[in-house]
Amino acid sequence: MKERGFFEEKWESYHLDPKKFSFEQVVAYVFVVDTLNFCFWPLEQEHLIQYEDMTKALAQILEQDPEFFTPLRLSQI
Repeated sequence: MKERGFFEEKWESYHLDPKKFSFEQVVAYVFVVDTLNFCFWPLEQEHLIQYEDMTKALAQILEQDPEFFTPLRLSQI
C-alpha cells in the first residue's frame, strides 16, 4: 500500500490507547467521536482546531472520568 501512496497510521496517534479501557468504553468513545465528527468541519485548513485535537480531548475526558461516555452521562449533557 505504501507504494501507492496509502499508509496506515497507528490508532493511538489520533485516538486513545484501547488497551487502557474496557471494550464498552472504547465503543462508546468511537460513537461519540463519530457523532461529533459529522458536525466538525473547520472552515479553513489552517483553522486552530483539527480532528486530532477533538479526539485527543475526548480521550483525555475519558481518562479523567471513566464514566463520562455512559448513556446516562451522555443523556445529561
